[in-house]
Formats: sequence, structure tokens, C-alpha cells
Amino acid sequence: MDRFDSNADSALAALLIESSPDLICRVDRAGHLLSVNSTVTTTMGYEANDLVGQHFSKLIHFEDLPERAMLFATQRRSRGVTTFECRHIHKSGEVRYLEWAVSRPGADGVFTAIGRDVTARKATEVKLRQERDYADAILASLPGAFYHFDQDGYVIRWNHNLEHTSRYSAEEVARMHVLDFIVDEDKERVAAAIQEALRDGETRVEADGLRKDGARTTYLFTAMRFEYDGRAGFLGVAVDLAEQKRIEDALRAETAMFEAQLESAQDGVLVLDSSGRTIIENKRVGEIWGLPEHITREGDPTARLSFVAQQTTDPDAFLRKVAWATEHPEEITQGEVELLDGTVVERYSGPVRDRDGHLYGRIVAFRDITDRRHFENRLRYLATHDDLTGLPNRSQAEADIERLIEQCGDAGRRLGLLYIDLDRFKTVNDGYGHPFGDQVLKAAGERLATLVRSGDMVARYGGDEFVALLPDLGDAADARAVAHNIVDSFAHPVVVTGREVHLSGSIGVSIFPEDGRTPGALLQNADIAMFRAKLQGRNMFAFYSREIGRQTQERLDLEARLRGAVAADQLRLAYQPKVSLATRQVTGCEALLRWDHPELGAVSPARFIPVAEESGLIVPIGDWVLRTACAQARTWLDAGLPTASVAVNVSGRQILEHDVVDWVARTLEATGLPPANLELELTESMVTGEVDRVIAVVDRLRALGVRTSIDDFGSGYTSLAYLRRFRVDTLKIDQSFVRSMLVEREDAIIVRAVISLAHDLGVTVVAEGVESEEQAVFLAEAGCDQVQGFYFSRPVWAEDFERLVRSDHALPLADP
Repeated sequence: MDRFDSNADSALAALLIESSPDLICRVDRAGHLLSVNSTVTTTMGYEANDLVGQHFSKLIHFEDLPERAMLFATQRRSRGVTTFECRHIHKSGEVRYLEWAVSRPGADGVFTAIGRDVTARKATEVKLRQERDYADAILASLPGAFYHFDQDGYVIRWNHNLEHTSRYSAEEVARMHVLDFIVDEDKERVAAAIQEALRDGETRVEADGLRKDGARTTYLFTAMRFEYDGRAGFLGVAVDLAEQKRIEDALRAETAMFEAQLESAQDGVLVLDSSGRTIIENKRVGEIWGLPEHITREGDPTARLSFVAQQTTDPDAFLRKVAWATEHPEEITQGEVELLDGTVVERYSGPVRDRDGHLYGRIVAFRDITDRRHFENRLRYLATHDDLTGLPNRSQAEADIERLIEQCGDAGRRLGLLYIDLDRFKTVNDGYGHPFGDQVLKAAGERLATLVRSGDMVARYGGDEFVALLPDLGDAADARAVAHNIVDSFAHPVVVTGREVHLSGSIGVSIFPEDGRTPGALLQNADIAMFRAKLQGRNMFAFYSREIGRQTQERLDLEARLRGAVAADQLRLAYQPKVSLATRQVTGCEALLRWDHPELGAVSPARFIPVAEESGLIVPIGDWVLRTACAQARTWLDAGLPTASVAVNVSGRQILEHDVVDWVARTLEATGLPPANLELELTESMVTGEVDRVIAVVDRLRALGVRTSIDDFGSGYTSLAYLRRFRVDTLKIDQSFVRSMLVEREDAIIVRAVISLAHDLGVTVVAEGVESEEQAVFLAEAGCDQVQGFYFSRPVWAEDFERLVRSDHALPLADP
């Protein structure tokens, strides 16, 4: 067996690089990024695809480029590792600080650059530097000579006034003993005062100071014992007694300013000496940790730390981190701590050094980042969930599908996918407004979540579409049961703000692995099956099959061809005459749409009109039909044709989605056709579906001067209840009654009743589909006004219709 597996080593190396908390890049000789790990994309805010191929300079702040680019160039000839620090502009615009280590190039000329985000450290260092500079500024502003001696009496720290007063240079002061500044006769007394300070903690003594030039000056020397780094020292000020009051006042003012600044900080800040005892602390520390009054900074540090730890959700982990930081006083540590009350605290700890770089304690800063964490959690939630319904969103659904496919594939199990589309939801939105529609969607999502099995998932896929994922599917019957439950549930209305809304849903079902092995295939095939459910009448479900897929593809192909039909001049209008039973002469015509495709030939309206309705193409096609028919009628009118009235069918989509009256008015104005020469035909199903809306449209059209009719009347069997509410000009009896009225007594009764009722209401009656003399005679005897059908003429082109009218051709009907 080999001692190692190169493939395994490579995989392990790739895993270590990807999981590293450091930024790791591979850079070619020209400085272009070959690869980056996930820490780079997280730190930079860019995706890997945005960075790979880019020059390494994309990672460097433009102000740092000249110096860093030169350093990077020299690395090509280096034999070691080059380190440098630079800034980077995050994609969000935030400036971050990075610390890089760049290896010498390998044999393939590739560099490895390893970086670390030191932004937080930089911020802390800046803050510490500012505070130190502030302290130095305070010391420099003191009128007296400040000094800090160690326990042996040697100078550690001082301000410029000591140099000025003593006339010694900084280099000389750094090597001097406290007694070197005192005249000989006072040295013994000063030495005794130092011993007093060691014993009692502080002392005050008047003595003559001796300058380098031999001059003597009387000062009040004060000294206070100061513990640092486990050793005793002394802090003191030598002041001219005449200026003592002024110095004291200045010191109090500066101290008060420093404390005010510290207390006004939003972060909790405390400084600990080397033994862990608190030296400096602001009130914000107590506020963040909820420290009671009896746990003071002067109290037992162990008890204080124990109390703080108990406020966290994991006291042991917190104490371990504190212990590690204590054992490694020169290290910077940072992290987050969660408290029992839900507060999230960001913690920073770093060393505090004196002017000479000696470590004498640690500074610890706390920041309450609860609001920021809630905001970040909210952003993460919104990235995977729909804000309206609270359900997983599209991206999360697709990720779940991919995950479940992998799980089910490994275990040999099935996965069901239901694609659910709310039928006619747009009508709810248009009728009641989008806020109400949003509440309906929310209620629908809540209901769907209760209808699936335990362990199933429901997501809002977009708009009024939802998906349900059914893992661990036994067989297709389980998916059928869930789909059946959903369809049955929609029989009960959804109640929103006290209003009942009747919804229905069309559901498509696909099964893994039979209907697809990828998320895209399962979703597409479920969508195809849902489309079939809509075609079959909505409010039902359909399972995907290859035959359904083939038929759907044919329908989509037909839709694609239909989209270019108007521009390709493939659409034409045929005109079927309407004939008066009284005069037997043509009274007008109905414009009928025809489609001649160069490859498909003459496509039946029964085949392409439903596709136009479903896809929304009926709106632009309907506009073409109305303009073409009106323009043709205007041409006939100008040519002196006695019959120049044309009827045009209007779809329900045009009525519900557009301002039909404005559309018709603009078309009449553009073509110059008088409104009286146009009749619009509305289907009975449209009339009974949106009664109030259609009534308002009909009334406005009548006010415009346009005539209206109800087409296919009687096919719904409910129209008589609505007829009195519609002030239409014409009723067109559905041809299904005309075909059977001579053999079916009930149909004959219905035809006579419709004619009689229409005449009582002052409405003209037209019978469609008249194909024989017997039918025409029956209708004439029943009092029908006009007929339309093959018995007189099939639909003809515009020029043939004009010849038909001019030939004075009459209905071949014997006199009664």
C-alpha cells in the first residue's frame, strides 16, 4: 500500500483551503487571480466568478496600489515570503484592512497569497492610539514636570516639561535616577519620602531640583505608588509651588474631560492590570452586563468574572476564552457572546503597553450588537423566505428540491413535486386591490401548509404560484391524495377581512425519478402538468406524462408561431353575412378571424383562439381585428355599400384587463367609422362571470353610440336571470339550439321563449348556424329577426362580401 494517496492529499488540501478562516488566493505571474477560497468572497463581498480572472490589484485600495504593486512585482525575484498590509474596498463600499503574506512563485510561476482581515484590529489599534495620544496630550499640556519611576527610582515615562525644567535631553532622562534631579543636601530627604511612598502608597515633599546647567529651583514633588506588570512604581509631578493651584485645576479639568469622554462612549471599556484587577472602567460595562451595585470594580475580580459568566448562555466557554486571553496577554482576541436575555455582545481584548512597549495590562471593550445581529438575521431570513407568507421562497425551494433529490436518490426513494397555481387570482387583485390580494395570498399559503403531510414542505414560488415538496413518497397515490385534498379544500372560501373569497387551484404533479432527475426538469414537468389542468377546466390536478409534455410543447410551438402572425401578415378577416328574415336582404356581417400559416396551412380558430386567450395574445390580436374590421367598414361606407355594419367579438380578457370603451373610441376615431356602424359581441360566459363590470362597460358603449350583443346566448342556461339587467341591442341564439330545435321539443321551446322575451325587452334576435330552409322557416314563424349561417353564405373575404351585397342576393326562402 502506498504511503499516501495523491488524490486524497489534493482533496484534503482543497478542503483545508476552502475551510480556512484566512483569505487564500492563487495568482499567476502576471498578477491575475487563478482561484480564491470562500473566505475571500465573504470578506470582499464579491462572488468567486467576479474575482477569478481579475488582477490581484482588484483586492487593493486604489490609494495603496502604487506601493503594493511595486512590492508585488519584486516578489517575482524573491526567495522568501513577502508580507504587507493594505486596504480594500468591500463591494458595499466599506473600507477593510487586510494583512497579506505572498509566497515566492513556484516552478509554474504561481504565487500563493494568504490574507487576514484585520479591520477590527485596526479599529481597535486606532482607538487605543487615539486614547494614548490623548493621554500624552494631557501629560504634555501639564505645566509641571510629570514623571513615572520604577520601584528602583529610574525614569520610565515623562513629559516634555521634565526635559524643559531639568535641561536634560530625552536620551539623558531615559537613563537617569530620580535623585539625579535633586540637589545633594535634599537627596536624603527625597529618598526617605520614596520609602514612605513604598510603605504608605504616596508622599509629598518639597525639595530643590538641580538643573543640568547647575540652576536650583524649589518644587513640590509628589509621588504615588503605581503597580504595573507586577512591580511597584511611582507617578508624580514636580510643580512650582507658585503655580500649584493652576496645575491642580488644570489636572482636574483634563481628568474630568477624559472621564466624560470615556463615559459617553457607546462601548463598554475597561482596562485591567497584569493581575486582572480593573484599573479603568466606564458605566457602559455595567449596563451591558447588568452588574449589580455590590459587584464593584474594586471587589473580588474572581467573583466579578463569575457573575459576568453566569449572564452568558455558555458560562464555561466564556471562562475558557477569558482564561486563554489571560494566559496570552500579548494576543488580541475577539468574538461574540450571547447573553441569557438575548443580547449579543461583541468582545475585543488586547494588550496595553507603556511608552517603551512594555506590557502592563489589557484593555477589554464590549459592544452591544443585538440590533445589528437581528438585522443580519432578518436579511438571512428574507434571502430564503417570502416576506408576505412566511413560506420558503423560490431560491430556497429550488435548493430544497436539489437537496431532497440527492437524499432520495441515495436512499432509492421517490420525491413528489406539486406545482400549484391559483386560478384567476388576477381578477381578485384587479377587483379588490393589491393589498387585499396580498392578504388572500397569505391566507392561501397558510391553508396549503396545513394540507400537506408531516415532513412535507410548501413554498411560494412566485406571484400566485406555490410548490409543495413531498419527500419519502410511497407511490403516486400519496401525491394524488395530497393534490386531491388541496383541490377539495378550495371548495371552501378563504375569509379575508370579513369577506369570503372563492379560490381554486390548478395543480401539476411530477415524481422523481420518473419525471426528472434535476430540479429544473421536475419543476418544468410539473408546470406542464399544471398547464394541462388549467386547459381541462381549472380547479383540478394532473400528473405529468410524456404525452402531456408532447401536447404542451405543440401548444407552446403554436403560441410561438402565433406571436409573429400579425407582423408576418398571416391573419385575415372573413365576413359572414347576417340576413333579415323579413326582407331576406343582408343587414350586416360578423368579422371572423382566420390564420393561414405557410407551414401549418389554415389553422382552425377552435385551435388557436384558446391559445391566444390563455397566453394574453388575444389582446394585441383583438386590437388588430377591431382596427381592420372598422377600417374595412369605413371603406365599404365610402364606396356607397348600403350595408356597412360590422360585428366584432370581444374577449373576456379585453373586457377585464383594459378600458374597452377608451380603446373602441380611439379605434373609431382613427378609422373614421361612425359608432352606429360597429357592433361588439360579448359571450354569455363573460356576461354572467363579471356582471356588474360588464354592465358598466355596456352602458358606456351605448352612450358612445356603439351597439352591443350577447353571443352564444342560452348555452349557459342562466342568462335569462341577467338579461333584464343588460341593455344590449341584440341576442344571438347559440347554434347548438338551432341545430336541434327541429328534433328536440325542449330546444324548440327555448328558442321560442328567448325570441319572445327578447322582443318584450326591445332586443333584436339573431339565430346562428342556420344551415337549412326548414330551420329558416321555423325561425321566421317563431318571429326571429335575423339569421346567420351556411344556408345563406359561408364567411367570405371582404371583396366577395361587397359583390354579394351589390348583387342584391336574397335569402332563398319561400313566401309564407
